[in-house]
Amino acid sequence: MNSTSVFAVPDFRNLYAARFISTVGARFFSLAISWWVLDSGFKNASSLLGIIMAATAVGTFGFAPFMGALADSYSKKTTMIAALAGNVIVVGITILLFALGVFNSFPLLFALFAILIYAFEPLAETSMQGSLNYIVPASLLPAAVSVVSGITSFSQAIGAAFAGAAIVVLGVAGAFSFDALCYIVSIFFALRLTTALPAAPNNDKKTSFWENLAEGFKYVKDDKALLALLVFFAAINLFVSPIVLALPIIAKTIYNGTALLMSGYEISLGGGVALISTIAGFIKKKYNRYSAGFFAIIFCGASLVGLAVFHNLIVSFVFVFLFGCGMGFVNVSMMTLFQSYVPPFIQGRFFSILNTVAGAVIPLSYAIVGFVSNKINIMDLMFINGCVLAASSFVMLCIKKIDGEYVL
Repeated sequence: MNSTSVFAVPDFRNLYAARFISTVGARFFSLAISWWVLDSGFKNASSLLGIIMAATAVGTFGFAPFMGALADSYSKKTTMIAALAGNVIVVGITILLFALGVFNSFPLLFALFAILIYAFEPLAETSMQGSLNYIVPASLLPAAVSVVSGITSFSQAIGAAFAGAAIVVLGVAGAFSFDALCYIVSIFFALRLTTALPAAPNNDKKTSFWENLAEGFKYVKDDKALLALLVFFAAINLFVSPIVLALPIIAKTIYNGTALLMSGYEISLGGGVALISTIAGFIKKKYNRYSAGFFAIIFCGASLVGLAVFHNLIVSFVFVFLFGCGMGFVNVSMMTLFQSYVPPFIQGRFFSILNTVAGAVIPLSYAIVGFVSNKINIMDLMFINGCVLAASSFVMLCIKKIDGEYVL
């Protein structure tokens, strides 16, 4: 391993392992939820799945601003471990209630626990993002951002590769238990971090939690170009996020598949994002991020249209993979821009606000897909999503731009 690799930095390896393993477990959990709902014979199963998936999004994005302020107010190592420990506790309680059959009698109750489980996600994510400037040298920061941007997609692909088989062999409760084990192993790697990851105020004055929170919102509000970009991504997420809910429904209702087919789609989606994230790590040329985003979003929209129009199982895998490629390029290029542009002292709050703004529409999106898919064919819904997504890409060329060029 050479010195130009971010993996030559011991604490980056520990940070990556902690986040990667916990995300693999979370993917197991998410897929197990989806298959349990769709395969349990509940009335209006798609609507129920939409509600539960919306609850996971509420947990993830609704708590994000508060978690970001915590990540900037305390040691990021402490907040990361606290987030992982919180997940272990809530998942453990969920497994117990599931084994007792409580959720089979009251399936909507699962939505409450989904909120609690995913409420810790933004604290772990913002703690990790805010740690990079301390752990890796500035020369390796772009590469580090590219690598961590691919964590979700790599873990999604690996988690999906085994989740289907695990659900078949171990059952849903077994998949939940694997998730809890992943969080415990992640705590071990987080404890191994030796780099100081302190709270990083921009002045010597002690500020309260609420003052830190307000400062984060003021920073975003005062930077009009940054605000415009966040609002735009919130808007397009309304048409990007349905793919997460649509894939299990397509596997079950369109192709009458098993949990293994659902996992196959997830592997294709995650593989596309992972491939682009890996390639992006080798790009050193400056380029216009807004023009690139414009073409990538059109590409995503066209992929959804292709998925809807060509009713062929093999071809559907291709279009899901291509959608992942387009989505991955948007994510990794924008995250690198944000890491380079936003000052380290406020990155925890900024990334939490980014997650909140970009994810604010996701619960609504999931709920709409869940209910509408009971009324119209899921493929027709994907066709509409693809057309609107492609058309919305032109806004990317018109919004106020962040100054500067950044090396990926």
